[in-house]
Amino acid sequence: MAEGNNKEGSKLGRLRSAAKQQNGKLYIIKKCIAMLDLRRQPKSKMNTKGHQHY
Repeated sequence: MAEGNNKEGSKLGRLRSAAKQQNGKLYIIKKCIAMLDLRRQPKSKMNTKGHQHY
């Protein structure tokens, strides 16, 4: 039984590692999208700035 638990533990460890790796990739993608969004933002602000009424 100890051997079976070791295999399950190893499998769980691999799954956790894969999940952490995927989470890291998603973090990088989110940061890239945020950076692209920030690069685009000033143009849209400039275009709407003159049309705002207070």
